[in-house]
Formats: sequence, structure tokens, C-alpha cells
Amino acid sequence: MSEDLEVVDKKEHILRLASPSEIHDKKLLHKSVHLLIVDKEGKICCCCRDFSFNPGWTAAGAHVLPGQDYDTAADDAVHKKLGLFCNLTEIGRIRVRGNNENEVSQTYVGHVDKDSGLKPNDPMWKGGKFLNVEEIKQSIAQKKTTLHLAQSLELYLSQKQ
Repeated sequence: MSEDLEVVDKKEHILRLASPSEIHDKKLLHKSVHLLIVDKEGKICCCCRDFSFNPGWTAAGAHVLPGQDYDTAADDAVHKKLGLFCNLTEIGRIRVRGNNENEVSQTYVGHVDKDSGLKPNDPMWKGGKFLNVEEIKQSIAQKKTTLHLAQSLELYLSQKQ
């Protein structure tokens, strides 16, 4: 059984707890983290989502669990969902709204060696690989990415300029 998540208002005040299925079915606002893991060549770790739920390439991420802060959720996700070890830097918070998503998502960047041992471990993913920015932009244009990846990439690129 999935652990309940915090439903929050626009100022991130906790309103109540709800199951992940209720949150997504009713598009209730909740907190998440997204990770842009970048290798030495500047390629970004992307995971392929199951096509039955928000299909396409996405950035690794996780819901923020009750009582958990964003940083802890991000650290847990990079280790448990990707099998990677790296320092993460928070680059900003975005609102992801569309399909069955309504999240306040804090985005992080981490840097790894090319041969860092990526091991995607999430039942919604069919695998993962490092893609260059142009490949991701092309996938965005073809609507083959999640909103999470598109918005996180936009945030990342805006800060690199």
C-alpha cells in the first residue's frame, strides 16, 4: 500500500493527507522533487516512463513524504531510484500542472561521472539513459517527455545563461 502524501495549498501549508491515487485523480496540489543528474559530457539522466501513466522521458523524481523536507526527499530519490551517489544543488521550485499532475516541485542538479552506474529502480520506469540537451528538446517538441522534464530543463537552462 502506498503511503499517504500531504495535500498542500499554494503557500505549501498542509491541508490534509491523501492517497497518491486520490491526489492524482483529483489533481490535488502536493510536493515533489525532480533531479537533473548531469554527466561529464553535459548529458542529463532521463528515465523512460511507462506509457500508461505520464508517458515518455522524465527527470528522476519523487513525492515528498509526510514530515520529510525537499532535501531529504531528493537525497533519497537519487540513491534509491537511480542507484547514484552525488551532491545535489537546489536550483528552484516550479509548479507542474497538467494531465493528472498538480505539484510544487523543487528541482535539483547533481553531477556524476559517465560510468557512475545508473540503475533506475522505479516500477513506473522502463529504463533510463543520459541524453544531451538537444535530444531532450527534440523529445519535448515531439511531446515525448513529461511536463516535469520540460519545465525542469527550462529552469536549468535559464540558470546556465
